[in-house]
Amino acid sequence: MQLQVGTARVDITPGAGYLRNEWGGQQTLAVETLRPLYAKVLVFQVNSCHLALVSLDLLSIDRELTARIRKRVQKEGILPESLLLNCSHTHEAPMYSDLISVYPGQDSRELEYNSFLVEIVSRAISRACNSLTPATLRLGEVDTRGQLNRNRRRPQQRVDTILRVLRVDSADGKRLAVAWHFGAHPLTRYGDTGCWSSDFPGLTSAMIEEQFPEVQCQFLQGVSGDVFPLDWYFDDQTPAYPVGSESENAMAGSLAEYIVAALESSNPVSGPIRTIRTEIGLPARTVNWTRAEADALAQRLTERVRRMPFQPWQPGLHHQHLLIPGASR
Repeated sequence: MQLQVGTARVDITPGAGYLRNEWGGQQTLAVETLRPLYAKVLVFQVNSCHLALVSLDLLSIDRELTARIRKRVQKEGILPESLLLNCSHTHEAPMYSDLISVYPGQDSRELEYNSFLVEIVSRAISRACNSLTPATLRLGEVDTRGQLNRNRRRPQQRVDTILRVLRVDSADGKRLAVAWHFGAHPLTRYGDTGCWSSDFPGLTSAMIEEQFPEVQCQFLQGVSGDVFPLDWYFDDQTPAYPVGSESENAMAGSLAEYIVAALESSNPVSGPIRTIRTEIGLPARTVNWTRAEADALAQRLTERVRRMPFQPWQPGLHHQHLLIPGASR
């Protein structure tokens, strides 16, 4: 049976007043939308095998939310191990984890958005499953040669500089969708605007969609834990680009050019679809605290964080340490 592919997208931008989790653990309440946040879905089907790639303009999501979405879409024939939820990690978006909220009384609003997100993303996956059409796939890649990402702690250490693309064409050769994969923290604006924004991944995808109006373009975040965009790294006070729209436009424009180059040089692929899901255990740092001591410390820090004043990022800087009053540097 021929491969079939379906696409869907949905705006997942919260309204004003919802919690934004910025870089460095800072939190603010959103005031407006700079660039909408989307969930974009790409579903593949061959025979009875379904695979869904979902790109989310969110900082992160937790296991509980992931499990709820996986349960909802099983009725479409998508098994838990065949659903990938990939967050862009933009620092101007909601985040779901066990981090402390510094806004008392905000929990009910966050739970409300959580339920909304499960519902609307599940519906988008269902729409993609119902829009399947015969398609072909092509894979391409290009080396960005270290111009667009850098290890922020050890600038000379090698990072993954390869940008990869998955190109989906209709049976008659028209482009339907593009999924691109690259590893870099989306914080060219550093999350200090008070706005919702998808940062450079959203702008890059919008540039590709403007160039190819028939295409849905979505971002898949790579290994970006200690990887900054452009030439940035910790304690560098003379970056080539300052924080803000100039950096965002430069990053997105360069990425869009690389994506087009990878699309043009892509090669056709065929064969069966298989999915493998593996949980990776990472070693934790060993500490000398007892559980009771750790719980007591967490309680003290929680109370302290809730009392601390907010300190906005300084304009023009691309790095600033978050200082807690009274703490040693």
